[in-house]
Amino acid sequence: MGTIKIGSASNRKGVTVEPDEILYNGNKVSKIMKGNVEVWKNPEFIYKLGNEYTNITGGWLSSGYTASGGGYSIMTQTKNSNNMYIYGASGKVGLLGIQKAIDLTKYSKLYIYIKDYTISSGYGAYLNIKNEKTWVNGENGLLHLTSFGVMEADISNYNGLYYIFVYAHNNANRTATIEKIWLE
Repeated sequence: MGTIKIGSASNRKGVTVEPDEILYNGNKVSKIMKGNVEVWKNPEFIYKLGNEYTNITGGWLSSGYTASGGGYSIMTQTKNSNNMYIYGASGKVGLLGIQKAIDLTKYSKLYIYIKDYTISSGYGAYLNIKNEKTWVNGENGLLHLTSFGVMEADISNYNGLYYIFVYAHNNANRTATIEKIWLE
């Protein structure tokens, strides 16, 4: 039998795995079963450390998205070599979103890994899912980005094609540095 390499194992005894790939003899493992029970499934990344998975997402951009209400506009955001950094400014919403809608029917969870964030008061940074490329003033996102590490959203009721985007409200003290986003 070959060896199993586990990406980013934080505890070798119980083998806790950060959501990364598991390789068996150099090949990506799609899932791990214990009897008839699925105990781990390889995540479907849509952003990971600079990889925008353009074949799935069409890329992560601000272009094509519009702001509705309050006189706000969308501002271009920073994409670094290993993360996406979103921030707002006076009268502007910082937003990065996928360019191609994804069929979410087969997924039940959406995850995001946040390296860093800042929030002043009130609104902050969010992850959202919509069937159109529109940010709406006063509408809270699906997931308020309020902690470091992995955050999870239940998307089991989303069937059909949707756009996924991250944004920060119109204040420079509301930011998020995002390293990974994936579906399961």
